Amino acid sequence: MPTFDEDDTGRNWAHGPQIAPEWLLNRGVYDQQIVRIRDLEYRVVAMPGMSNAWGQPQLFLYPHLRGG
Repeated sequence: MPTFDEDDTGRNWAHGPQIAPEWLLNRGVYDQQIVRIRDLEYRVVAMPGMSNAWGQPQLFLYPHLRGG
C-alpha cells in the first residue's frame, strides 16, 4: 500500500473525502487502489462520467472502511 506523509502532502492537507490532489495523481495512483495518507487509509475511486481536461477519469479519495 503506498504511504504518503507531510513531506508528500504539504501543509494544507485536510483529511476527508475529496478530489485526488495533483501530487497524488503524479505518483500514479489508480482506481480502487488503497493508499495511506498521514496515517489514514483512503480508497481511490474513479467517478463514472467525470473526466479531467485530458479525458482521464476524475479520481476521488474516500476514507477506507475496513471490510469495504
